Amino acid sequence: MSNGATQKSFPVHEQNEDCHRLTNRFDAASVGTQRSRNMLFSEPSPVNSARSDEPQFVPDSRGPVLMSHPSTIALEHPEQTAGHSTAQSSLHPGITSKRHSRERPALLPSSSYPHTQAIQRMPREGFEQMIPHIDAHSMHNATFGEGSFANAHNIKIGTAYMIDSSYRGNNHSITEGRVKGQRQTDQERRMKEEEFEAIILEKIASKGISAAMLYAKDRGYVPRCNDDTRQALCDRIIPWVQDDKETPRVLWLSGPAGVGKSAVAQTIAEILDRRGLLGGVFFFSRLNNRSDPNVVIPTLVYQLARRLPEYLKIITKKIIRDPLILDNNRSTQFRELIIDPFLSLSSQTSTVAQKPLLVIIDGLDECSNRGAQREFVEMIAKHSQLEGAALQFRWMICSRPEPDINVAFSSPLCEATCRQEKLEIDDPEAQSDALRILQKGFEDIRRRYSDEIADDWPTSHQMYYIASQASGHLGFVSFIIRFIGDDHYDDPPGQLDICLKFLRNTSGPGHPNPLHALDLVYTQIFSNIPANILPTTKRILGLFVRYRDLCPNVIVLANFLALNQTSFYRALRHLHSVIFVPSANDATKMSIKIYHASFTDYLKDSSRSGKFALNDEMLHLDVALAGLKWLSCASQKDLGRGNAWVDFSWLPPEAMRSSITRHLCHLSFTPCWKACTRVPIHTLTTLMKALEEFDFNLDFLKWGNSYAPVFVNFIRWLASLRARSSNILTIRDSPPFPQIPAIRLYQESKNPRAFVTPFPTAIEYNSDSFTVYLYLGKVDPVLFALEIRTSCSYTGFLIGN
Repeated sequence: MSNGATQKSFPVHEQNEDCHRLTNRFDAASVGTQRSRNMLFSEPSPVNSARSDEPQFVPDSRGPVLMSHPSTIALEHPEQTAGHSTAQSSLHPGITSKRHSRERPALLPSSSYPHTQAIQRMPREGFEQMIPHIDAHSMHNATFGEGSFANAHNIKIGTAYMIDSSYRGNNHSITEGRVKGQRQTDQERRMKEEEFEAIILEKIASKGISAAMLYAKDRGYVPRCNDDTRQALCDRIIPWVQDDKETPRVLWLSGPAGVGKSAVAQTIAEILDRRGLLGGVFFFSRLNNRSDPNVVIPTLVYQLARRLPEYLKIITKKIIRDPLILDNNRSTQFRELIIDPFLSLSSQTSTVAQKPLLVIIDGLDECSNRGAQREFVEMIAKHSQLEGAALQFRWMICSRPEPDINVAFSSPLCEATCRQEKLEIDDPEAQSDALRILQKGFEDIRRRYSDEIADDWPTSHQMYYIASQASGHLGFVSFIIRFIGDDHYDDPPGQLDICLKFLRNTSGPGHPNPLHALDLVYTQIFSNIPANILPTTKRILGLFVRYRDLCPNVIVLANFLALNQTSFYRALRHLHSVIFVPSANDATKMSIKIYHASFTDYLKDSSRSGKFALNDEMLHLDVALAGLKWLSCASQKDLGRGNAWVDFSWLPPEAMRSSITRHLCHLSFTPCWKACTRVPIHTLTTLMKALEEFDFNLDFLKWGNSYAPVFVNFIRWLASLRARSSNILTIRDSPPFPQIPAIRLYQESKNPRAFVTPFPTAIEYNSDSFTVYLYLGKVDPVLFALEIRTSCSYTGFLIGN
């Protein structure tokens, strides 16, 4: 710069726009210290009010902004350099000419220099051509013809900080622009995340089943507890869920079919859903094709993700990283999609992980895979034990007491981590609840038909009769109320009459079945029994229903039917929801028990049970043949042989074998002879063959006089068969020799003459007394004398003449 050049200084905020645009071409790396970097986001201030030591910036819509301290930029102009050897600017630290001056140049307005107009008129391309010659720290040998930098050369820029504000309009701050830009970026990122999350949710939903969720329309009629039913149970469950102390994390709610387990599950779920404490539910149902175990975890994951956004973010990342994670086995899915994400949330002290969440699995016994039933129980119990302290999950599993589920919950692991609640039939609370359901149901029906039904309908007697038939079975009364109030019939009084006739077994054929819904449950239970096992199942149930006296305990029942332990329990495996089956340890002490009479009625009525109805014809033959086998143990020739020869199918403990044998002999007497008289004609050949081989030389005094009438009726039935029984029964036309002993049987009859009709050679002593002599048995016949009288001072067996 020449010595005659005049020094000009310009405030930074008055520099022209194109100069700003030029300086913006410097590489972004020119940004210096962190302090200067922070200045980029400081609020703008008017120059005239700013502190002299604060940086100023001026936004411009067309170019960059040059930021500097509000000092001067000193340029050398040839025409104004006289007497000045330097030009200095402080642009933190400043822009100086090649020669420096210690004097601080005066600040002059840029308008005093028309040379700035040249830079304003310079096309942007001109600046771009100059960019290669500019680095972040100096501009050597650059010369400008016009504008604020006209004729200046050897310009040196110290530390300059530039920001491109070309996207901003006039009079707006850079900070505001950056904030809005950041907001826009955040919104775009969130939109992208939501798109991914929606895709992931859709993928999860495709692996689950919506019909198993809480409010699914496909579930149809959804049972719920009334406000005053099962109240004590609900009052125990809800506080258990909300308790964050170290308590059992798993609850097993068990009970027979139709007692209200699903109603309790639905009610608890709705209450906790309103309180924000429900994680998810899955309602199994084989009747409605919700029995696949592979859809359970995806269905629960979907519900958790819908309720908990933080959880959704975690599983979205997991599935993006591993798109096949939903094709893993159930145990892996459970760990990676439920347990691990919540452990992660817990480690982040997320509020989501701090509150208890209940997950309900209802109807686990209706899962189509028995192994999966056990697996769900075991993996839930396992993780509840391992991560129980870190997770606030509660699990409620509702099911019938099926064997596999019983075994799973009986393990040491489950005993340590689970609690159990049982719904019983016929307990006081259940009976009270049944009556309340009826009262509430009839009240609702009267309200709907207020113009047609009197306020005192139904009578108290009718309502209490239905309650007594229900015996605490809440499903029973619920089905009855639904039938009476069915809009399809639109005739509650008429429907009530049908119900009462049905319950009294006085309804004719073709009448509607008020318990059709309950029958569907029973049919579904029976349909799970394999076809090759079903006949054995029906044998056991038939014996219990028709000949209950033969079933004092399980081991007697099984041995009577020649069933070993394995066959017996296998036949009843699928019926634990409708009958109580004692364990093998209690086989000598307890018998099976049908939970509710409606199941017995179902078995007896083929119009309700169809192919699952009891086959009485085959049952009677079965009992007759089995009875003959066990009665042989009481024959005179076998009395001294002990029990060594007895062929037990299910071997009792050695100390009990004698008593079991006596039990079977004693109990077989009445059922055997009754069954013989009931066998169908087409099975008589089989029965007659067994009777021909039977030794009637029994110790009849073992049974006592009360058992004689049934045996007399058996003999009379044999006589009515005539030729068919000729090899077994021989009727004499005269008394035997006195030295031949006879077993005398005394029988009362209102009409002795009619009674002895099958005996053509009966000896009449008078109009009200007859005697019949006969031999019974083929191999070693036994002589009997039947005394039939209108009045007997003695009835029963009497040995001798």
